[in-house]
Amino acid sequence: SNVSLGHHVYINHHVELGSNSCGLEIGNYVQIAPYVCIMNEMHEYSRTDIPMYEQKGLITGKVIIEDDVWL
Repeated sequence: SNVSLGHHVYINHHVELGSNSCGLEIGNYVQIAPYVCIMNEMHEYSRTDIPMYEQKGLITGKVIIEDDVWL
């Protein structure tokens, strides 16, 4: 329900689209190649004084892919 696809969108095989409450918006005439991964959240990594493994939290945001894009 948080994913919006435009017109004439081609999504090839083994594509991963991650969507949380932030959403994912793909415009018109977008082509996505095989094995592309589009995520709208990732692990926190802002602190340089501790190892990445020990950092807690997520960075989230809406992903917007505009019209006429090839990935």
